[in-house]
Amino acid sequence: MPNNANRGRNIIREKKWFIGVISLVLVIGLGVFFALRSNNLGEPVTYVSLSVNPEIEFTVDSRNRVVSVEAINADAEQIVLNEDFIGMDIEDAAQRFTQHCIELGFITTEEEPEGTQNEVRITVVNADEEVENELRNKLQERLQKHFDNNGIFGKVSQETLELYAEDAVLSGRSVGHIKLIMRALEFNPQFTFYELKELPVNEVIALTKEKHDSLRDVSKEMKTLLELELNNLKTSAKYNLVFVELSTTVFIINYNLLLYDRVYRTLEIITFTVW
Repeated sequence: MPNNANRGRNIIREKKWFIGVISLVLVIGLGVFFALRSNNLGEPVTYVSLSVNPEIEFTVDSRNRVVSVEAINADAEQIVLNEDFIGMDIEDAAQRFTQHCIELGFITTEEEPEGTQNEVRITVVNADEEVENELRNKLQERLQKHFDNNGIFGKVSQETLELYAEDAVLSGRSVGHIKLIMRALEFNPQFTFYELKELPVNEVIALTKEKHDSLRDVSKEMKTLLELELNNLKTSAKYNLVFVELSTTVFIINYNLLLYDRVYRTLEIITFTVW
C-alpha cells in the first residue's frame, strides 16, 4: 500500500514537471513569435488613420503590416494601451480598432436616429496613388463587412478633411498628405510646413513612425510608474491629499508639449482603470 502511495506521488510530481516544461516552452515560443513579428517589419511606406470618435493612426510597411501606432485623442488612448497592433495586417488592425469602438460604446449596435449614423472615416497616404486607393478600398470593404456581419447600421468612408482642403489646393498635395504633414509637424516642430511639404512622402511617414516609437516607450514607462503609485495610494491614509500631490508632480515634469499631453492622457486612462 505504501508503494502505491509513493508511486501516485511520483506520477503527480512527473505530471507537474511535464506541465511546467510545456508551459515554459509555450511562453518562450510566444516570446520568440512576437519578437520575430516585430523584427521582421519593413520600413513604413503608408500612413493610415481611422476616425470614429476615438481616432488612431498607423504607419504601415510595404506588406501592409503595422509598424507603429499612436492614439490621436484620449478616447483612442485606452484602446492603444490595451491592444498590441504592431505586426498586425492593417486590415486586421482596423477591424480590431473598430471592434474596440463597438465594445466601448462609440459605435452602437442599435439603429441610429434619422440623420445620424455610425461612421468610420479613413485616410490613407502613400507615394503611389494606385497603392493608396487600393488599400483604402480594402479597408472600406473590410470594415463595412464587419458592420454588416454584426448587424450595425453605419458606413465606412474616406475622410473629407475639409480643414486641410485649402492648403491642399495651394500646395498641390492631397488632403491626406496635408494631414500627414500637419501630424508630423506636431511631432517635429523643428521643421516648417514648407520643408515637410518638399520631403518625399516616405520620409514624412518615417518621421511620424520615429515619434510613435518614442511616445510608446514613454507611455509604457509612465503606465508602470502610475500604476505602482496609484496602487500604493489605495492603501494610504492620506489618499486624497497624496493623489493631488502626485498629479501636480506629474503635470510639472519638464516634457515638451506633446509628451505632456501623452502623460496627461495616460494618467486619465490609468486612473480610470485602477478605480
